[in-house]
Amino acid sequence: MLAVAYGGYVRIFENVNNVWTQAGENILDSNWNISLSSDANVIAIGDIFNDDNGANSGDVIIYDLRAVLSTDSFKVDYFSFFPNPVKDILSVKLNEGLVFKQINLYNIQGQYLFSAKTKVISTKNLQNGMYFIEVETDSGKSAKKIVVE
Repeated sequence: MLAVAYGGYVRIFENVNNVWTQAGENILDSNWNISLSSDANVIAIGDIFNDDNGANSGDVIIYDLRAVLSTDSFKVDYFSFFPNPVKDILSVKLNEGLVFKQINLYNIQGQYLFSAKTKVISTKNLQNGMYFIEVETDSGKSAKKIVVE
């Protein structure tokens, strides 16, 4: 794995057969300081000009790349969902023979937002944008991207 800050975003790349390919989406609108753990599972991204805690107080955000950016999580297809894009209510339909456990929702930066024990979730309180929906079943987890309008 390789983490690169370029053009205002942090991008994660994976070397597959000597070809560097971007893994997942751009994960943060920042280009100051990045550090990738030696096992490439965790990234720390610093932004010295973040003003949330005072002028130029800065911040550091830590991401676990295993869950959201894992290529394998997008290969397994345990469910479908509708509508996409979604405005208010998202419904999940499991493939036949699977037992539903829960839905987990993540923002585009890979930050966990909430879980639901039902196959129908409200998106009314979410900002417009892209999210990851992860469905847990008795056979494992599967994740897909959704767009909230």
